[in-house]
Amino acid sequence: MDLFDKCRQFDLALQSVKARNRFFYSRAISPAAAPLTTRDGRELINLGSSNYLGLTEHPKVKAATAAAIAEYGTGSAGSRLLTGTPHRPLGLRHFHLVLCHFPLGLRHF
Repeated sequence: MDLFDKCRQFDLALQSVKARNRFFYSRAISPAAAPLTTRDGRELINLGSSNYLGLTEHPKVKAATAAAIAEYGTGSAGSRLLTGTPHRPLGLRHFHLVLCHFPLGLRHF
C-alpha cells in the first residue's frame, strides 16, 4: 500500500464519519467566557466556561488581572519544586490558614 492508498483510505473513513454526523469540529463562539454566548447566530447558555458568576468581564476583575500581569508576568516560571514559590501565593496561603484554620488546597506549605 503506497501513501496515496493510505490517503484514500483515510478520506473514505472521514466521509463515513461525516455521513453519520459524528465528525467533531470546533465552532467559534463569542464571547468565549460569558454566561451567555452566541454560536452560529444563536444565543446559548455557556455551561462550559467555568465563569459561573459572570465575573470575567467585570471591570474590577479585569483591572486586578492587568495589575497582576504587570507585576508577575504571564508565565508560571516552572515547577514550584525546582524554582520556588513567589511570595504572593505564600502570603495568600498563610492568610487562608489563619482565617479558615486549614490550608488552602491540598498542598501544605
